[in-house]
Amino acid sequence: MSRMFDLVKQLTELTGPANYEESVQEVLRELWEDRVEELRSDPVGNLYARWGGSGRRVLIGAHADEIGLLVKSVTEDGFLWPTSGTGGSEMNPPASFNVGQRVRVVGDRATLPGTLVTVTGHVATKEQRDRGVPGWKDIFVDVGAADAGELEEAGIRPGCPIAWDVATRRVGNTIVGKAMDDRAALAVMTSLLETIPKEDLRCEVHLVSTVQEELGLVGAIPAAAEGFDAALALDVGLAGDIPPVGMDQFPARLGGGPILGYKDASVHYSREILGELAAVGQKIGVPTQPAVFLQYGSDGAAWIRHGLPAALLAFPTRYTHSPFETVNAGDLLGLRDLIGAWITREK
Repeated sequence: MSRMFDLVKQLTELTGPANYEESVQEVLRELWEDRVEELRSDPVGNLYARWGGSGRRVLIGAHADEIGLLVKSVTEDGFLWPTSGTGGSEMNPPASFNVGQRVRVVGDRATLPGTLVTVTGHVATKEQRDRGVPGWKDIFVDVGAADAGELEEAGIRPGCPIAWDVATRRVGNTIVGKAMDDRAALAVMTSLLETIPKEDLRCEVHLVSTVQEELGLVGAIPAAAEGFDAALALDVGLAGDIPPVGMDQFPARLGGGPILGYKDASVHYSREILGELAAVGQKIGVPTQPAVFLQYGSDGAAWIRHGLPAALLAFPTRYTHSPFETVNAGDLLGLRDLIGAWITREK
């Protein structure tokens, strides 16, 4: 349990929004290199590891990028106007719960700390008060700069990423922080390497940490062309165990075990692989939670579209796409044990 928390904390606290995943891939290289037979990267930045084994070629993957914003413009006074850093557009309002969060702005020459802010209290106009939820023209980033020249010195310009700057911490029985989507899955993959002897593998296992998933499964597409026979896409799941949602709307909860995803917003996942995983879970005593995901996509959808049978395996997560995503370490360990039993079973 302690080691899993350490891995999650190490990986989630890294700054790695889409197109800036290098720091995550470098740490994974260090964690994986002594435990795999081969490590390599492709031209778009995906990191592949050939673990070992023989027979059916199985890919296990998760994505390295995290939700973030981009600098849209810089004011003369040294403030930053942000815009969406994912596949969304400004037709959709920004998430108001992010206002007030600490951020890091990654410039070409320096990374600056800042805060995502809006007008408050005594200076807010009646129109702003009446509007209630802030829009894109209401939120901006304050890095404490005197003027735009300080930002120019740091190499901060339109297109630079803005990432959350929060510590990952234990809260009761949960782990809370940013980038559980999808670094907690990368922690699970790392834990697999640390706990499963290579000689126990009953298939040829490859791992991949993909890039730019949050912009539309970008990194998953070249991974599908590698000639695998089956794939497991590991990602955050959803959880209905909070008051505004309820288990009748989404029947999965933290502490209930890994989620088997049968469908997301665009594809149905492999019934054959999901059936194998459910049977393995029952055999080893790891409970699983079947679910259908709405307003959701994973790298597995890109793999299926490109002819690679894939299953979606997830860990229940509260408050997804926020700087306070919340998971349960027991679910992560259950996910690790389920995958471990699946890749070491005799067929």
